[in-house]
Order: sequence, then structure tokens, then C-alpha cells
Amino acid sequence: MADQKQVANHLEFIEFVVNHADEGIAVTDENGRFIYVNDAQCRNLGYSREKLLSMSVSDVDPSVTPENWPSIWEKIRAAGLSNFTFETEHRTRNGEFIPIELSIKYGVFNGEECCVAIVRNITARKHAEEELRKSEERLRLISESSAEIMYQLDLSGHIIYISPAVERVYGYTPDEILNLDHTPFFPESEYERVAEAINKTLKGENFQLLEFISKKKDNSFFPVEVSFTPTIKDGHIIGIQGVTRDITDRKQAEKALRDSEARWQFALEGAGDGIWDMNFATKKVYYSSHWKSMLGYSDEEIDHTTDVWEALLHPDDREAALAKVESYIHGETPIFQSEHRLRCKDGSYKWILARGKVVEWTEHGRPLRVIGTHTDISETKHLQKEHEQLIAELRDALDQVKQLSGILPICSSCKKIRDDKGYWQRLEAYIYEHSEAQFSHGLCPDCLKKLYPDYTDDEDNE
Repeated sequence: MADQKQVANHLEFIEFVVNHADEGIAVTDENGRFIYVNDAQCRNLGYSREKLLSMSVSDVDPSVTPENWPSIWEKIRAAGLSNFTFETEHRTRNGEFIPIELSIKYGVFNGEECCVAIVRNITARKHAEEELRKSEERLRLISESSAEIMYQLDLSGHIIYISPAVERVYGYTPDEILNLDHTPFFPESEYERVAEAINKTLKGENFQLLEFISKKKDNSFFPVEVSFTPTIKDGHIIGIQGVTRDITDRKQAEKALRDSEARWQFALEGAGDGIWDMNFATKKVYYSSHWKSMLGYSDEEIDHTTDVWEALLHPDDREAALAKVESYIHGETPIFQSEHRLRCKDGSYKWILARGKVVEWTEHGRPLRVIGTHTDISETKHLQKEHEQLIAELRDALDQVKQLSGILPICSSCKKIRDDKGYWQRLEAYIYEHSEAQFSHGLCPDCLKKLYPDYTDDEDNE
């Protein structure tokens, strides 16, 4: 009695385990009819157990028909206890088809032949495989059409994949490169740096935008930019993914830009002007070396911010200078121009003529970048002050001088002069009123002889 209870408990336990399995279990007889299904198989197909036990394999598998089942059964019998696995589709109760992986084994139970199948619903796996296939296809298309060279390295640093762009850039076909390391692509002088980057990447470090000198198949050299990323699977690094870009054009453009900037800086600073380049977005300003030395500072003593310029402004000029900046920013003036004083390192002030113009705008039409010059006009201001002082002195002198000009009506007999009101005045009275001249009276020689005929030169000389 105890043995029967143990057997019953054992069978109950097996039934419990089978019905809680994630995989479907189906047993068919030699005619292909279901004689057992577990709960998972019922869930897979959407039928009740009673319904499935009234059905055959051909009712759920479109590849099985009553006509071809005998041959399928013979293959199952021939396999014996060997287990074989294949993929197919099963039709569910609502008419949809789901991908299935079947593991089938022939068996005999209570003297009756049967087929035991482990049924795995592989919908999720198929979806993942399709997504992976699409991803790999996209990657392949990108890789084959990209101007950049994409590649994969194994743990030893050898190339296990490289995109077709390698032939255009380096002159090698992909087949020539597979299973080689990095040495064909670099001169010996770069081996150590490249090897160090590879080793660090294999330890989990990402390297972006490393620049190297690279070597083509014809032994010519050119600059490249390389990025390395570790390839991780199941939490472990299994290799490296890399991208190499030919940056020859960029380097040439950068050199041309540097040369151009050097020329205009030389031209401007050769003329004695300092240069400033302000970015409104970052509030950063580039001040040239001559801009700084003009005020007695070295390169290290001036920060590249707008605060520096504002702090050096003379207190009396600050408000006007900042107002001119605001006026220009808001488009009220076509060019920024301001004369103001800036404090030198020794505490003195220099007059500066600042000019600037917008060379770059934001997408909203606001000034983004302004480039300008600083000209020392202290000497000009000094000369201007001296000039103004001289003019003032001359004006004062002229104010003290009265001049006679024009035609003076004078009597030919008595020599009186007619004034502006029509009155006749003695000559000395008129001149006295119209000038600063003073008079002293005496006799000329002719009048002396006429008035005093007895007067002689001898008497005058005694």
C-alpha cells in the first residue's frame, strides 16, 4: 500500500514538473494523433488539453499531411533513441503561425509505439535574429558605402573584418589585410603608440579621435584619425571595433587657415595694431600678444575674457565705451568704433582706438563673433591736445587785437575821417576807437620849417 502511494506521489510530482515547464511537451501515437500534451503546449497553440487530444499533428503543422505522415513516422522509428531537432511552424487556434523548434525522439510506452516531442516557441528568438540580421545588413551597407574604414580586431590585435573602403584609402584589398595586425598601416615610429592604444582598449578603455601618421601600400604617408571601442559579449571583452578616417583634407584646411591667420595677424600687428576676437556665446576673447604688450602685459598676465577689457577701462570712459558696444550689437551702428583709455600695467593710461565688425552671426541673426583691432592713439591725442591749446592761445591773442580794414573816407583837406554813423572825426580819435594804438604828438621836418622858419638843424643838434 505504501509503495502504491509513493508511486502515485512520484507520478503527481512528475506531472507537476511537466506542466510547469516553459517548453511544450507533446506525445503522439504511430498515427500522429496526440495522446498527451502539457500546459505549455496548450498555451503555445491556444487550445484546451481536451481539444488537442482530439487532434493530430497535421491539424497544427502545415508541413504534415495524412498522406506524408507514414513516411515521417518511418523516419522517426528509424532514428530510434536518437534525438533530432529541426524548425517548423505551428498553426494556433486563431489561425496565426508561430515558429517552432522541435526535438523529437522515438519511444515505446506500455508496449505502444509513440513519438515524444519537446516543442519550443522561438518567436522571440526569431524576432531577435531578424533584428540582428537587419542591423548587420544596415551595418554592412554603411560599412561598404562609408568613406571611413571600419574594422574588427580579435584579442590578439589581428584584423578579422575590414570594410571595402580600405582599398580606396590604403590600396589593399580586404582579403590582403585579413588576419594581419596593425603594422602594415603605420610607420615604425607609430608602432608603440598604436600598440598602447590597442592594449588599453582591450582593458576596457575607449579611445576617441586619436591622430596618427599612417602608411599606404605604396609606402606614402598621410594623417589619420582613429577611434577604438572594446567589443563586449556576455560581459567579456572579445575584441576591438575601430574606425579610421583619412584627415588629409582637414589637415590641409587647418594649415591653410593657420597660414591665413598668420598673414593677417602679421599684417595688422606689423602696422602696430593689437587684435581681439570675441565670441558672444562663450564670453571668451582672444587678445593677441601685441594687444597685451601694448599695455605692458605678457601673454600669461591677461585672461581671455571680456571682463579683462571692461576692468581696464578708464572710469570716465567706461559708460560711453560700453554704450557703443551695446549700440553696435543691436544694429544701431554699422561698425563698432570707440576711443577710450585703458589702464597699463604700470598704472598709467593709454588712449586706444578700438574698431570691430561682426564676422559670424547666430541662426537668429544676432552677432556671434566680432573681430577687431586696438590702435594706440596716445600720441595723436597728445598732439591733438597741444593743437587745441595752441588754437585757444591764438584765439585769445586775436581777441586782444583790433584791426582796421576796408575803405576809410578821409577829408583831403583837414584829414578828418567819416565814421559809420556819418560823423567826421579827427584821424587820431577814429584810430584810437578802432585799435589799441596810442598816440604821441610831434612835428615832422616839413611842418617844422613851415611853422618855425627860424628853427635850424644846428639848434636842434645842440
